[in-house]
Amino acid sequence: MEDLCAFCLSKISSKRTSLREIVYNVPRRYRFCDECSGYTLLPKLTPGELEDMYSNYYLDDFSSTDVYRFEGDSDSYKKYANTREFLSESNPLGKTFLDYGCGLDGHGLLIARELGLQPTGLEISPATREILRLKTQLPILAPEELFISSCTFDYILLSDVLEHDGDPGKILQSVKHHLGIDGKLIVQGPLEGVSSISNLMINLYNYFTPNRVSYSTPYHVSLGNYKSYSELLHKNGFSIMSCRISETWWPAPTSIQKYTDLPKFLIQGTAKLIDFLLSRFIPNYGSRFWLIATCRK
Repeated sequence: MEDLCAFCLSKISSKRTSLREIVYNVPRRYRFCDECSGYTLLPKLTPGELEDMYSNYYLDDFSSTDVYRFEGDSDSYKKYANTREFLSESNPLGKTFLDYGCGLDGHGLLIARELGLQPTGLEISPATREILRLKTQLPILAPEELFISSCTFDYILLSDVLEHDGDPGKILQSVKHHLGIDGKLIVQGPLEGVSSISNLMINLYNYFTPNRVSYSTPYHVSLGNYKSYSELLHKNGFSIMSCRISETWWPAPTSIQKYTDLPKFLIQGTAKLIDFLLSRFIPNYGSRFWLIATCRK
């Protein structure tokens, strides 16, 4: 099987890699695509590996008896600010909304309901779906339920979803099938394949420590930039209406747990501060994007 880019489906021939070797069941590396400049984790994860990985990711620190609280000042809630603004200005009352890959916090669903939409969620993990149903009292679908359904939605949200899949085009094809006439696709997530001071520091560190191997779980398997996501959307029949790119502090550290963390905190923190400064002067410089797309006629 050929090594194909997750974004533009070009054959990856470049030997260039990003980050260090990751061992998750088998050794893997992020490989660079010469066509769209994105990075794809190869070998790609199987559907079973993805389901196991994200089930554990969501549920490790959660009890089904926990009381759900709508934390309007949390970082998870704040990342929906652009989506909330867009929906509130779009006469949303009574329109249908699908949060595809809604995550355990359910914030996208709750914001949609608060604005008067009719929200539905979708999640890959059965345990996560059950918790979300209890927390939100809303319909939460499995991917196979959506696949056999003929229902369409006025708005579909992909919030921090595409970077988790080694074949995000399949997600967009499913979304396209279920997006109603004149429907709007809302996509947001990290831009981890960009050229930035923070990524330069990470790559320099990896260059000078080539023998170190990461055993961390690779939750993000497709690292893109604006060009990568533009190619991905175009190849799957979407046109971008508008896009906002901004800088965020993530993934730089926010606290020091022990004194040995100080060098890492200073280096990454300084790099991020430079990125924030550059984002004020360079258009479309940043590590996070939000966009609106429609199906091409």
